Amino acid sequence: MKSVESKRLRGRNVSKTLKPGLASKGPSMSDATKSPVRTLLINCNPDRATIQAYLLEQAMSIEIVGRAVDGRQGLRLATTTDPDLIITCIQLMFVSGLDLIRELRKTNQVVAIVVATAGSLTMQYEALAAGANACLQDPFTSEQLVSTVRKVLN
Repeated sequence: MKSVESKRLRGRNVSKTLKPGLASKGPSMSDATKSPVRTLLINCNPDRATIQAYLLEQAMSIEIVGRAVDGRQGLRLATTTDPDLIITCIQLMFVSGLDLIRELRKTNQVVAIVVATAGSLTMQYEALAAGANACLQDPFTSEQLVSTVRKVLN
């Protein structure tokens, strides 16, 4: 059974579909088209983050509010930049991607989190259990990235 929750997020009305007991899923795409989706990229490979940003910028209205190369920096930026969307990998230095997601979900139930990883299916299931909204198995296409981001924002 699903319920709908409406909130105001940075001046936007946001409606979310919630599964009982799970975190809300972030701003809706219809609201995101009115103003850019504030996006934080956390990836130990800066080139991958640059490519992800480019692909998303070509497909939708986003604003990159920060980039981090490790989990500790990512956690700090996630709490100071107030993103709508976080794209992260699991294998980060200092704070793992799984621990990063768990820490974020303790205080932020609104931000949409997409995990892009070359990790095993077990790691992906752990990421979802920790609070990620979606996982992408690396390598993935630009269409898969954009489609996944749109799904978690809707």
